[in-house]
Amino acid sequence: MTLEAATTAEYAPVSQQLPADGELEREGQTSPVIVQVPLSGERSWLNKLSTWTATTIVLSYICLPLSIGFLAFLWSNPKGLGANKTWFRIVLGDWTLKSITIASFIIRTAISTQAAISTSMLASIILERRQVMIYDSAPILALRFVNDGPFSLLFALKNTYRRAQIWMSAALLLFGTTLLLQFTSTGLVTDVGMGTLFASPKQHQTMVAVSFSNINLTDIRSVRPIPYWLEATPNFPVFAERYEAVPNNETSNSARDTGLTHRAFVPVSNSSMRTSIKEFVGIATVLDSRVTCVRPKMHPCLSLGYTLEDGFFLNGTLAPDFTPVGLILANEPCVTQDLRQILYNITGPDSRNSTINMNWAQQLQFAHDDGEWNVVQKHMLWGPGLVSSLDPRFPTIRKYNLSHFQMSNPSNRSFGLSYKMENDNFPLMTGRSYQLLNITSSANLPTLINGPGPTSFYFSSSQLVKGALELVISPQDEWLIFTIPIVPEWHVSVSLCFDSFVSVDANVTISTNATLTEPELGTWIATDLKFDTRAIRTQLGGRYSQVQSQADRAIMNLETTPHDLRRQVQDWFDTGVPQNMSDVSIYGQNFIRDSIQDKRSFGTYMCAGCGLQVVSNVMLGYSNNNPLQQQVWQDVMRYTNDSALAWQAYFTLLSRTVYYDVLSYFDVVEDASISWFLGAQFPRSYLGLRVVMTVLSIHCLLVALIIFAFIARTRYSRVGDNAWQCLSQANYHKSDNLFHEVTRMTDGEVERYLETKGLSTRLVSLEVIQEYPRWRTGIKAVEE
Repeated sequence: MTLEAATTAEYAPVSQQLPADGELEREGQTSPVIVQVPLSGERSWLNKLSTWTATTIVLSYICLPLSIGFLAFLWSNPKGLGANKTWFRIVLGDWTLKSITIASFIIRTAISTQAAISTSMLASIILERRQVMIYDSAPILALRFVNDGPFSLLFALKNTYRRAQIWMSAALLLFGTTLLLQFTSTGLVTDVGMGTLFASPKQHQTMVAVSFSNINLTDIRSVRPIPYWLEATPNFPVFAERYEAVPNNETSNSARDTGLTHRAFVPVSNSSMRTSIKEFVGIATVLDSRVTCVRPKMHPCLSLGYTLEDGFFLNGTLAPDFTPVGLILANEPCVTQDLRQILYNITGPDSRNSTINMNWAQQLQFAHDDGEWNVVQKHMLWGPGLVSSLDPRFPTIRKYNLSHFQMSNPSNRSFGLSYKMENDNFPLMTGRSYQLLNITSSANLPTLINGPGPTSFYFSSSQLVKGALELVISPQDEWLIFTIPIVPEWHVSVSLCFDSFVSVDANVTISTNATLTEPELGTWIATDLKFDTRAIRTQLGGRYSQVQSQADRAIMNLETTPHDLRRQVQDWFDTGVPQNMSDVSIYGQNFIRDSIQDKRSFGTYMCAGCGLQVVSNVMLGYSNNNPLQQQVWQDVMRYTNDSALAWQAYFTLLSRTVYYDVLSYFDVVEDASISWFLGAQFPRSYLGLRVVMTVLSIHCLLVALIIFAFIARTRYSRVGDNAWQCLSQANYHKSDNLFHEVTRMTDGEVERYLETKGLSTRLVSLEVIQEYPRWRTGIKAVEE
């Protein structure tokens, strides 16, 4: 058979007697073994990979995308919002780190297997397509069957780096990607951090109100050792809020208005649980916390009288200059507890003998200026009232601006003032009305005349007597300012404020997008002798004059609309009217309103360090406040110059303290649907994953190129089941005795032996060293 005939087929059966004549003799076997031998010595591309090797490569390229896909799934929700249920179960089941470890193990196993196979392929390519030193040929031949990865190839090629050229660079890059990917889990874990998730809503029993049978226990509030307005606020629980600004066509530059503001307190006493609420659907106490402050009308009868014994008295009817939304009976005079009728006998060199009857006189208290707003709040026992937007009749009053209302106050005290619509016996839901006297720049009992002189004076803007002392009245924002030119730096400002602080227990929906932090009282500022209240004022919306977002204030969102709240109140009205009830008929509603003011006082002072001077017995009817509450009020006034925001912040502080104090008495149980934010470890960033995916992409592309090059650029090598091939190809065609001489030598001894033979620099490659009919492949000197 000729060589040309042998090449007509790639493989042909050959009978061989082994070992003597190429035939394999077996016990009980007389016929020779027929094996398929490549006639040309070259292998087809299908025959270059063993089944195990091909399967391993395919499986690795399947496992890697699946592992990366799973990791991408774990990394799909860095904010923890809107999570997939499976993702949610993995994270909450504390399987995040375990899953990353498993996926990283699969990735490391796959790339390590790929690296080993690629190392064998690179060794084969280098042996066949490049030249290596004869000394390095032995380890490279062995690496084609088994190796520790690309580093073993780099070590074997230490003497022939330049000869390997691009394949040496491929080995270096393969070593780098394989090494980096051993730290896959380390890189991925750097993206993992503590975050918040929210669980699916579940039903929870909550205490929502005080029952009728238990409501008498809450009377303890009225006889508690320290009233709420004198008690230091212990904490500052988070609340939910819904805000609607008053339209521009319903506002005026003579008024300050907080807008329609509903604030809800959730019936959860534990702070950590309260701040972990994602969504609450159930009964909560909703507080209408709107406040509006209006400038009084200016009219000719406004005047001041002064006596040395009693100080100043303001004379003249006070009524709002503007009617805010929901304010009823706006033209009624605002009557405070200390109104009286006083006769002044005016005598002096600059005036004729006169008697002045001050019909609407009220005493003006004074204090030393201590750098704070020095304001006296006087409760009204008669006058206009602000209807709550929780009242079902509020839209009708707002739309038609009705004027037919009835006002009554049997107790002749501010807490007894109530309002009704005509033909409606159910009282309107209203808050309190009060007059503000700003006496910040006033000195205590100023001396108007030096030396002997009259002890009483009359100051009028209309000049009662020619040449008499003059009173100047000017408007500024919500204030009406009184000044006396002959008394420098002296002035008194008057404003009228109305709030709608009433509460109802309503079915609401409350939500937030993140866990919240309840503010704490700031550090003590020794130079100012004050606390830092910025965090508290931010939560209350009293740090800036502009409206801040709920996220900036760390409060929750009250999703329930005013219309839905009024509908619920209407249902309670419909239940209560037939029973002749005077208020909404669910448990002990609106308990907050009666607990945030002293029913026996005429009003309150709002100046912590002014050193208020008592000038008459009537002063004893005013209550003081806790210094911290006063400071919050002062700070809001100082930074916003908005008296409505200041009173809203102050009364919210008191209302919240009342609510969570009374919460311990709640005994009415209702189901609420609550979902909570939960702390868990999960991927919060993408840096580690991106690095791993980048390196892995380079690695997979490199391995694919090496596989392609191996199949396309080699002729004699096979990867996988090639142990005997590697062993048999380790022969040097130049001298059959070479390998017989070194069978018991160490690597160092072999290297020296080759030097003695002049072979240390001999370059070899894997080639055919004997052709047909006995094809042999081995290492062959390049020059021959």
